[in-house]
Amino acid sequence: MFKLDNLDRTVENLKSLILDTINNQISHKELADWCYEYCDDYWCSMETSEEDNYDNDKGLDVAMEIDTQWELFLTNTYSTSELQEMDFSNVKMPEEWLHNWLHKLV
Repeated sequence: MFKLDNLDRTVENLKSLILDTINNQISHKELADWCYEYCDDYWCSMETSEEDNYDNDKGLDVAMEIDTQWELFLTNTYSTSELQEMDFSNVKMPEEWLHNWLHKLV
């Protein structure tokens, strides 16, 4: 299986991953983790370079929103004890959110 961390951080790949999440080909956690890395890569590159290596700011905006909403969803939906023992690969955010994020990238 192809590892998501080897997937370039581009808007097109973000769109594909959101579609894969909608179609249950990857978990919501995998999407959120990839988005976290997308944002982390961006901020790390900004510390070392004046160049913006990302092809579209709305991709970064959506990736940040997905990463943030994943954390908020977990915090607001589950208790601390549930979170400590939970298999996050089975957790799903509302599908409407995925469609909204995809629409923002069009």
